[in-house]
Amino acid sequence: MSDIIELIDSDHRRIRRLLGSLSDSAHQPGTPRHALGLWGRANELIALHMAVEDEIWYAALYQDRQRFQATLADCGADHEDIREVLAEVSLQTGCSREW
Repeated sequence: MSDIIELIDSDHRRIRRLLGSLSDSAHQPGTPRHALGLWGRANELIALHMAVEDEIWYAALYQDRQRFQATLADCGADHEDIREVLAEVSLQTGCSREW
């Protein structure tokens, strides 16, 4: 179990680093291609990470089905909020003020 926890924590750190790099590069002139590349990687990693958490991690963590459903509902709401933000950002022009 500790291996999966370390993997999830590692993903969280990697996502934070990518988003930090994205934030830094998005505000520097002349780097839109780099920022868009970082965004693509971050977006894919976040989506994959949430899918693994939803489909594998929570199911393994909570063998008790009722407890699992309650936890999944809470986390699912958080993940749905994140999915909405990712979709909204993806609709913006890369490196624009709105983006």
